Amino acid sequence: MTAGGGARLNKYGNISGGQMTQILSAVKAFPEVGYMMNITARSRKRNKNPRQYFVGRPGGGNKPLGVWERYGAGRRHVRPILMFVKKPSYKKRLPFYETAQSMMQPTFRREFIRLADETIQFNKNK
Repeated sequence: MTAGGGARLNKYGNISGGQMTQILSAVKAFPEVGYMMNITARSRKRNKNPRQYFVGRPGGGNKPLGVWERYGAGRRHVRPILMFVKKPSYKKRLPFYETAQSMMQPTFRREFIRLADETIQFNKNK
């Protein structure tokens, strides 16, 4: 999943928690106990015109699958909020582990013994 142009992002570049809650509520992804329990008379008044999110492919199926928001006069326009994308597949290109291992192998034992001796001497001299 990747954020669409209409998503509200936090300072870390992730979709805001408030918007995610609105989306989950709109697509009925919350168990009723959770969000219904927290709705008060005051919040019902405040949310007379809640955002309209839906999951699908708008434009007669021509647009990509994702979470969209209806907006504008008559809610005739849509904007992307979250787009569903394929999981990336990565292949190993550089042998980082092997390179580090080959660089460390010749000197690790010698350096470890030297530092251990220094630490022992330092503690004796305290």
